[in-house]
Amino acid sequence: MNVLLRSLEYIAENMDPTLNLPPLFEVALMLEEPSLVFVPVLDANRPDGFPGLVKTLINDIVHMAGLIKRVAACECQTTYQVCGS
Repeated sequence: MNVLLRSLEYIAENMDPTLNLPPLFEVALMLEEPSLVFVPVLDANRPDGFPGLVKTLINDIVHMAGLIKRVAACECQTTYQVCGS
């Protein structure tokens, strides 16, 4: 449970602009003649791009919730994973 909580706290901390932390991710704009290219790619439709990386990271954290057995008895769920995930 601590791993899941810490992972979510880490993302939340890095989204807080008041903490002045260094960037968690970096995207570069490169000159590749005859055009400009973002590295990693920012196209949401490409799984190898930046949005795909963030989605994979979040999905991995959510998947961890499914690996942790629920301590309190619950009729509908045996893990901490949210229904529908």
